Formats: sequence, C-alpha cells, structure tokens
Amino acid sequence: MSLGELTARVASRLSMPNYGGSMLVFILYWGLVFPTRPPGIPVSGTDVAQHGGNFVVMLLDLAIMGQPLNLLWLVHFFVFGLIYIVWTGVHFAVGIYRRNEFCSCGGESYPGCEVTPEGDKCLSLYSVISWYYPAQTTIVVLVIAFVVVPFFALVWWVLLRLVTYVQGAEANRHRGYGLGCAAWRAEFSWDMLRTDPGPEWVSWFATSPLLPDKFYLVGRAFNFALMGAICIWFTSVNPGYGLLMYLTNWSNYLQLFYLGIAWFASFKARQELHAAPPIDFGVNNSSKSSLVVAP
Repeated sequence: MSLGELTARVASRLSMPNYGGSMLVFILYWGLVFPTRPPGIPVSGTDVAQHGGNFVVMLLDLAIMGQPLNLLWLVHFFVFGLIYIVWTGVHFAVGIYRRNEFCSCGGESYPGCEVTPEGDKCLSLYSVISWYYPAQTTIVVLVIAFVVVPFFALVWWVLLRLVTYVQGAEANRHRGYGLGCAAWRAEFSWDMLRTDPGPEWVSWFATSPLLPDKFYLVGRAFNFALMGAICIWFTSVNPGYGLLMYLTNWSNYLQLFYLGIAWFASFKARQELHAAPPIDFGVNNSSKSSLVVAP
C-alpha cells in the first residue's frame, strides 16, 4: 500500500467525525453551553473562531472536496463521541477540577462545584454533562448519541448531495452517487461501512468537481492553514491542561489533522494521476485531464 493510499484511507475514516463534529460543536456550544456561562463574560474572538470558524472551514472543504461522504460512516462519528464521553467519566472519577472564568458555583457549593478561597472549582466539564447526576447525564448522552449525532451526520450527507446535484451529473458519477432506487438502497447497506477506497482513492482525492486542477490543492491547503490559524490562536490564549479538557478542542485539533492528511492524500493522488495514462474523472471542466472510469 502506498503512502498516498494510506492517507486516503485515514481521511475517509475521519471524514464524518470532522464534518459532523464541527456542526456538533457549533450547535451545542451556542445552544447549550453558552447560555449557562456565568453572566458578565463577553464573547471573545476565540469563542467565535473555535465554535463557528471551524464550522465555516469544514463547509469550505465540503464544497471543494472530491471524495464521497456516505451516511453509515456516522459509525466513526459515534466512536469519536464515545471516546470523549469516556473521557468525561475518567475526568470525573479521577477528581480533576477545573478553575477558570467559566467555572462559577453561584456563591455556594453543590455536588460538582466547590467554593474555595482561591476561587470556584468545577469537577464537571459541562453543566449539562455532570456525572454527579448520572440519570440526567445518561439521558443527555443518549439523546446526543442517538438523535443529535445521526441528525448532524444526515445534515452533512444532505449538504454534500445538494452540492453534488448543483455541480451536475458529472459530479454524481465522480463520487459514485446514483439517483435511482438501487443507489438509495445501497446507501443504507452495511457495505457502505467500507471506507477503504481501494483503487478509487485517486479519483476521490485527485480532483475537485468545483475547482480547476491548478486551484484544487491550493484550496485544500488554504482550509488547512485557516484551521491551523484557529488552533494556534486559541492555544496561545488558553495554554495548558485545559486544551485537553473540552470537546471543542478535541474536535478542532482533529479537524486540523484531517485537513492536513486530506491535503496530502490529494497531493499524492495528483502525483498518481500525472504518472498514469489520462483518465476521465467525469468532471465537466476544460482544465481537467481526460479520464475514463469503468462503469
């Protein structure tokens, strides 16, 4: 297996946790976490970048990428979420406190929050996920896992379908998407859990249904650099252990990693494309190479 194919496999497995995760962070932060913050704390630039800028970057990448995004790949999204939920339990069990401006007990101690002369100490990472209240937290986790995560996965899947539809029939063929009943049944087949692109990895990563070849790698590099700037910004503002605590940081760093290896896979695919005889990727663009994909 070549290095390019290996990175294409990794990028395929990480696609849904990153696209879905960016929306999860965006919606849950502004919908659930932000309203529970102590009063008087202004919205900072890093708040917007971490919980909105990341979402915009992934939208940009969705618009230019060439690989498909299958619905059942949400299994990988589940795995990512499960790992983080386990981490919140470990954080609680070990008794790791956090002390920052976002931790406020409201003047008196209660399970999960302790008032001390040095400042308030919070044991729960999020007020809505506090294992001091296991029944409530379990309900929240189950709703996120079996309602919110599938919904966000469905939203990204629909978005890519819409983008592909706007780009035309050639883009459908490029991603292997069909429009008939058989294609829709296949979408929900367990065979779709196969994220090994095989020889198709070159066609998935070498070209974009939207951008001309000469701009494709630049576009993916721009998304990677933009996400890198966001990560550098919030890391410099909030250094230390806190970077390992929150789902936002986990998601943003994973997005940075994904965008980096997706760019590298695209770069290696371009090399493979130029080394091989011309093949028609089915992209209606005068700057594209002429490739013929077997039916």
